[in-house]
Amino acid sequence: MGVRAPVLIRDPPGSVRDRRHEDYVPYPEPGGLLCWAESNEGDGFYWKMSSPDPDAWPVVVRGANGDWSEFPVGAVEFLAGVYRRTIDVPGMPRSFPGDDPKVLG
Repeated sequence: MGVRAPVLIRDPPGSVRDRRHEDYVPYPEPGGLLCWAESNEGDGFYWKMSSPDPDAWPVVVRGANGDWSEFPVGAVEFLAGVYRRTIDVPGMPRSFPGDDPKVLG
């Protein structure tokens, strides 16, 4: 199983440029969002490139329902918190992740 490179999304339709969320801009603009994952349901997971230090980039989630959430942690801490159920992502089903989650690459 290989590792997929992050997807550069410059202007995803109806998401980063959504007028209700003018504080989010697409990469490569300063502080722009860089997509690093998507769910099968249409949720988008981004780094907010707000610092020269990548370890300081918070995670931003665009839910399939249009909700946006920002988490002041990196991707690994975010994923660990989601799988441990210590981080709640608004808009995600209560059953997420399931009892036997699998990461597909």
